[in-house]
Amino acid sequence: MNEKRVKLFASLVHSKFRKANRLFLVEGMHAVKGLLDSKWPVETIILADDSVRTGLPERASKVPLELVGQKTINKISTTKTPQDIVAVARIPNNDLKNVVAHDKILIADGVKDPGNMGTMIRTAEALGFRAVITTAGAVDIFNPKVVRATQGSFFFVDIAQRITVGELLKRIKNSHTLYALAADGDRDLSNIRIEDKSALIVGSEIGGVSDELLSAADYRVKIPIHGNSESLNAAIAAGIAMYLFGQR
Repeated sequence: MNEKRVKLFASLVHSKFRKANRLFLVEGMHAVKGLLDSKWPVETIILADDSVRTGLPERASKVPLELVGQKTINKISTTKTPQDIVAVARIPNNDLKNVVAHDKILIADGVKDPGNMGTMIRTAEALGFRAVITTAGAVDIFNPKVVRATQGSFFFVDIAQRITVGELLKRIKNSHTLYALAADGDRDLSNIRIEDKSALIVGSEIGGVSDELLSAADYRVKIPIHGNSESLNAAIAAGIAMYLFGQR
């Protein structure tokens, strides 16, 4: 691998270079397997150990593989202890139309923490939410920390990111019932009817759901808290709410 390509791939840690090149990093065997088991386009797979190749899905034989030294993969990887495999994948079009076609949608409103965002996406996929929308101001979902936190689930959920509230409501308000999760919600989520086509709105770690989305929501719902804590971590709250959605 020449130095120009090394610099290109290393630059993908930064959002502006991901956006300019329409590429992002997928690090670690578990996440790369998820990528290869999906239909997402793959630019290349970079290996520091050729024996790793034997553990990859069959699709790996149809995409470019590059064997490099450990020093090279260390330059590209964003982790302190890089694994022996990194993939470079292509960023698809931000297709809101496909996302709103799903029955159950998670809307992450202004969520900025990459760990929380990745955990939300991973949990959404596990609990039957096949679509995630993030609003303007949210973390870039192609941030390496977000992708790692999803543990491969990233590639089995349709995602549209950084959509303005106006565009979001224009596309979803007439097709889905909107449930906004709020600490001061007036309905207990465990006791409310969940419609077949529904969207759960979870707010940012500090500000919660925006006033604009709260006003537009059909229901303001809450998770009962019986201890002394005033609120829950955003990803944990989202996970509990998505689980309850599945029980209704």
